[in-house]
Amino acid sequence: MTYSQYVMGLRLEHAEKQLRSTDHSITQIAYDCGFHNASAFIEHFRQKHGLTPRQYRQHATQKAAADPSGEETLLQDGVTYLLQFAVPPDPQRELPHETRYITVDENVQPRRLRHTWKTLLNAGYAKHLLTAAIQQQIIKIQQEIGFRYLRFHGMLDQELHIYQGMENGQVKCCFTYFDMVIDFLLEQGLRPFLEFSFIPRELAKAQTSIFETGSITAACADCTAFGALVEAILRHAICRYGWDEVSQWKFSTFQINYVFFDCMTMDEYLELYDCVYHAVKAVDTRLQFGGPGAMSSVVWDPRGMRVFLQYATAHDCLPDFLTVQSYPHESSSADANFMSYTLSQQSIPSVLSKDTNFVKTFLYDLNGICREFELPDMDIFIEEWNSTLWQRDLSSDTCYKSVWLTKNICENMDAVSAFGYWTISDLMDERANFDSIYHGGYGLFTYNGVPKSGYEALRLLGQLGNCCIASGDGWYFTQSEREWQLILYNYTHYDNIYRYRYRRLEHPEDAYSVFESGKIVRFQVTFPALRRGLYQIEQQEITRTSGSSFDLWLAAGAPPSPDRAFLQYLAEHASAHRTLTTEQVDTALRLETTLQPLEVRLFRIRKMNFT
Repeated sequence: MTYSQYVMGLRLEHAEKQLRSTDHSITQIAYDCGFHNASAFIEHFRQKHGLTPRQYRQHATQKAAADPSGEETLLQDGVTYLLQFAVPPDPQRELPHETRYITVDENVQPRRLRHTWKTLLNAGYAKHLLTAAIQQQIIKIQQEIGFRYLRFHGMLDQELHIYQGMENGQVKCCFTYFDMVIDFLLEQGLRPFLEFSFIPRELAKAQTSIFETGSITAACADCTAFGALVEAILRHAICRYGWDEVSQWKFSTFQINYVFFDCMTMDEYLELYDCVYHAVKAVDTRLQFGGPGAMSSVVWDPRGMRVFLQYATAHDCLPDFLTVQSYPHESSSADANFMSYTLSQQSIPSVLSKDTNFVKTFLYDLNGICREFELPDMDIFIEEWNSTLWQRDLSSDTCYKSVWLTKNICENMDAVSAFGYWTISDLMDERANFDSIYHGGYGLFTYNGVPKSGYEALRLLGQLGNCCIASGDGWYFTQSEREWQLILYNYTHYDNIYRYRYRRLEHPEDAYSVFESGKIVRFQVTFPALRRGLYQIEQQEITRTSGSSFDLWLAAGAPPSPDRAFLQYLAEHASAHRTLTTEQVDTALRLETTLQPLEVRLFRIRKMNFT
């Protein structure tokens, strides 16, 4: 940036702090921060935020009122420093106990389930789909669970060589690698969720990237050429795979989040979105196109989702379905330090939410915005979701991920059209330089293919039936033909200290020290409808001694780079523990079981005689 741009940024940063923390007049703040007059201050502020200083202050005041304790505005860096002196909780301390009595009403009308959490899965970047490691992981997950769509970044990155420039006013393309990617997905029973990203180098305004992958995250310099590229890809796909197949694919483009990462202006993003939307519809209006891929903080930000919907409504380019991203960070779009912490990977990039029902709260607010714009029936795709935005968060490797997935899927079952877990594998070079097989990556698998506890949780959830009979705090009860399924979970949230810029853990054995201590929960469950007969009861459980490859690795001394024999051992012994029993029932089937914090247990109940 130029010197004058740097100075202007400093002035605006100080002005933002005064607007949030003082009751000084707009004019006084303008002079305090070095502006010649209030009008100049207002104009520069509006250019940066899309709001006047007065509107910004009102929004900040409303946010503070919603959090009267001011907890989210603590001195985060100071807390980070103090954490190095923190004493971990005493593992010998006895936890409190709670008993939950559950009686399932035998007269309840079952609710049909669509299991939309299996609609979408993410797999990093397009180039990774050409590697044997990722392909093997996708094959396994399709055989054992079965998803419908696969989404990935970087289809237009340099490595796939699709864009070859212009010739005689026409775009030139090479589809060799594109076809290899799509062929593989279709062979696995997956349909593409194609994101037209990132910007080809020849079409970008700048050669900048926020990722180690080198993907260009700058604005597009030639949207007309970009639109022609989109059309060429779609016409090739229809020619090769047929209209009946391609008409079932989903399409999207660059995410609006990059506006808030200062990669482009809102005007530049909206121009690009508009161009891609109309390029897709120019091929066929029936093709399904979604946007804008807004993170939760961008949905809540007055400069985010509402600005997008206002523009899309006015310019006749409303998406066929909304795409959003759910990571439990409430303020990342307004966090001045977010990008620096994201790049360094030394600390949590943004304060984690204290809301244990973050996904439910987010969807409630998003549906409110849809009603505000008279879009109550708009399909919503959570194209990305995870418990963290941090690729060095060891909690992603622990049993926490299994109970987090179970809780959020059960409590929001079929609430949206897709929950796209980000991502299938740790093998993703956005933040490379792995120093250990378990380093806190996003994946359901380690980079070399060992399933984590999160994968095991999805495998258990995949065994639930297609009708929900009842659900409640920590449990979900379903039914299929001649079988009933009950999944139980004991969720424990991050502790309050960890949520604030917690630094990367130096020792993997400390991975469980970042959670609240929780409580031991005993479930006593009665099914009056299940009586008079012999039942087979199968249990599968995810605990620190079963279903968690991370804990198995810890027990073996946490070797950072295990050999092939040990990797095979981890993969073979990381499945949830399984037991089978039979029980003769006369009046009603009763189950009693106890779960420690961060445990998941699935019961499958089958009647052995139907006379």
